[in-house]
Amino acid sequence: MATAIVRHRVNDFETWKSVFDDVEPWRREQGMTSWALYTAATDTNDVTAVLDFETLGQAQAHFQDAELKAAMQKAGVVSKPEITFLVER
Repeated sequence: MATAIVRHRVNDFETWKSVFDDVEPWRREQGMTSWALYTAATDTNDVTAVLDFETLGQAQAHFQDAELKAAMQKAGVVSKPEITFLVER
């Protein structure tokens, strides 16, 4: 299993979450098995997502996919995502 921790700023959390929810079937096709979403305690537009994938390759490929870039734009992501990949040992 691999995990991606992603942090970025959005224009509006509720708008971002709506798009995130809409693309759930696509995320599962990409190998994402589970996720948890967080916002900073003092700023709901500072979003961190912890995303689990079946493999590291799937996780890395997910973030190169043009469909993800389009979804992020539609969702109102306003900063370059900070992404950390972790592998279960």
